[in-house]
Amino acid sequence: MQYNFKKETPTAKLPTKHTAVSAGIDFYADEETYIPAGESRIISTGISWEPDISISYYKAVICLIIQSRSGLAFKEGLEASNAGVIDQDYVSTEENKAVIKVKLYNHSKRNKLILLGDKICQGIPQYIPYFDDVEILDDNRNGLGFGSSDKKEKK
Repeated sequence: MQYNFKKETPTAKLPTKHTAVSAGIDFYADEETYIPAGESRIISTGISWEPDISISYYKAVICLIIQSRSGLAFKEGLEASNAGVIDQDYVSTEENKAVIKVKLYNHSKRNKLILLGDKICQGIPQYIPYFDDVEILDDNRNGLGFGSSDKKEKK
C-alpha cells in the first residue's frame, strides 16, 4: 500500500511513523488551539493525502482511519472524537484543498492548549473490500446467529 502526503501550508508537518512496524501514522497540529475542559475543537493538520490506487487490491479501496493517540487519551484526556474515515476520494484539487482535520474532545477537568507541531492523532491506512448486491447467498454457511457459540453441541 502506498500513499502520499502533501503540506498544504508552510507550517504543516508531514506525518511520521514512530517505527517501521508502527500501524499508526502520527499527525501534527498545524495551528495553536485552546480546548476548554469538557469541550471539543477541530484542529487542522495542514496535510492532504493521495493514496496510490493503481496498486490497490482488486475491488478494494484505500482509506485512512483516524484514531486517538493512546498517550493523549490516557494521560491528557484528549480524544480524537468521532474521528472518522478519510476516504480515498478526499483529495486536494486546485479548487479545493482537502486538508485532514481532527476533532479533539477534552475529557479532563483542565483546559488544554494544543501547540503548533503537537502530535494530535494517528491515521491507520486500511483496505476496504468491495461489496455488491446479490440475489442468493451461499447455502454452505453455518447458519448460526447471536449467541450461537455459547450453545452446547448436540450429542
